[in-house]
Amino acid sequence: MDRYVATVAEREHEVSLEPLDGDRFTLRVVGPDGVPRERMLEARQLREGSWVIVMDGQVSTVDVSGTAPQLGVDLGPGAIPVTIMDARRKALEAGRAAAEHKRAAGPAPVRAPMPGKVIKILVQQGEPVAAQQPVAIVEAMKMENELRSPRAGTIRSIRVTEGQAVEAGETLLELGE
Repeated sequence: MDRYVATVAEREHEVSLEPLDGDRFTLRVVGPDGVPRERMLEARQLREGSWVIVMDGQVSTVDVSGTAPQLGVDLGPGAIPVTIMDARRKALEAGRAAAEHKRAAGPAPVRAPMPGKVIKILVQQGEPVAAQQPVAIVEAMKMENELRSPRAGTIRSIRVTEGQAVEAGETLLELGE
């Protein structure tokens, strides 16, 4: 059985197609309301991108344009934008997005890129900062390196002082939400 997530008019529908015989399928759809619906359908391809669908005794011609996941489905009055994605891929992407959000929301250290000396701390604890805003300057190998905030947030803690020697990878300050 093939399982998909179809998004139509910003509403997600879980869709599965189970082949029966020839051109016949069992179509299962769970809409945004969570109610499962099952129908028998027959689908025959007329030509590239054009299908005849028989469902509940009604015959419809459906034209499909575009390439997955972004499709246009035309039932007559005009094409409806549809995004269709394999359900497993959708679940993986949702998991990745949740992990990325968690990573972005948690503490983020700003570390010394190499051994050196802290020349200047450009922020104070509790101060809000923008993504890529300079937060400290570290001198290493007679060059000044400007360290930037990895994302927007608030300075949670400052762990070093100006003039302090630091090792490579040492946390200089920590960014919070």
